[in-house]
Amino acid sequence: MATETENAALIDQAVWAIIRNLVKHLRYGSDILEMLIRDDVLLIAGAKYSLGSGKVDFFDS
Repeated sequence: MATETENAALIDQAVWAIIRNLVKHLRYGSDILEMLIRDDVLLIAGAKYSLGSGKVDFFDS
């Protein structure tokens, strides 16, 4: 059986995987968004906000 620390680590990994997939979908799922990104008009960045601490961690791709 997994410990609480191991469960927290698995949840954190899952959350970051979801963020990476969402960012990828936004960056490459629309011709308009792709054009704006290519022309340096738009930047799509993934981030995770912690309700407990108020801290925001950005996904660096």
